[in-house]
Amino acid sequence: MAVSYEFNIFFKKEIPAQSELLFCLLENLGISKREVVEIRENDSKRICFFVGKAKKTHRLKRQIRLLRLRGIKIVVNRLENRQWQMRWKQELEPFNITKAIRVVPYWKKSKQTNYRKNTIFIDTDKVFGTGHHPTTRFIAQFIQAKKGKFKSFLDIGTGTGILLIIAKYLGGKILYGIDNDPKAIATARINLKLNSVKVGYLKCVDLKDFAPESRFDFVAVNLTTEDLINYRKKIATFIKPGGYLAVSGISLKKYNFFRDNFKSKKMKCLLIRKAEGWCGLLYKLKLN
Repeated sequence: MAVSYEFNIFFKKEIPAQSELLFCLLENLGISKREVVEIRENDSKRICFFVGKAKKTHRLKRQIRLLRLRGIKIVVNRLENRQWQMRWKQELEPFNITKAIRVVPYWKKSKQTNYRKNTIFIDTDKVFGTGHHPTTRFIAQFIQAKKGKFKSFLDIGTGTGILLIIAKYLGGKILYGIDNDPKAIATARINLKLNSVKVGYLKCVDLKDFAPESRFDFVAVNLTTEDLINYRKKIATFIKPGGYLAVSGISLKKYNFFRDNFKSKKMKCLLIRKAEGWCGLLYKLKLN
């Protein structure tokens, strides 16, 4: 029987600086944003993820307590892996990822409900990619901000395919998605079918090997700070002059480092979003 440990951190009241510090610690200890789900209830918040070994659970507890964060409570539950998947699925409720678009977990779809036009159904066994994580929300909001101003759209690190679906709803005609995880591509195919969205290209490919034949009006990239910096020159080659680039996955702790190393005379920063220890930025590639 495969056993995991459900690690819960309860916040009586969210303090942004504390959230940033905690997420940086988790990242340093090998807990990526793809593994964390955030559940909000009024002013309180809970983040949870699962750990495969008891030793790592004890280490996490010690490290978090050393931060001396105020108003938090740690609860660890021993679960079978399947119990973990069922628990976070039960807790995930429909929500608005932008003002215009609502996300409904497919397992909570009701035949009795008349869903409005801009409703997205997402089915996944992974926590990350439901649209709940702020790094995904940032890019969704950037796409919303440029509704009708792009036709071709490239999603790098597509995950569940949620951003491809949003881009389609907001005017995208030519949709490309890549991810280096074959399971992510399989999940994206399922979600695209659930939402009747067809794409021109969806493949498991490493970013360093990706070479599209044409450029795009809008490019979305949700990767780590280091990957964004390492691939910044290649990413820029995917964007049409006058096109948009949305980047996310940057922890606030690394924000200044990112800005210093990602800046380019060819790109103008249009929008910045910051929340819950993360930030995302929207750029426009200059015509000349």
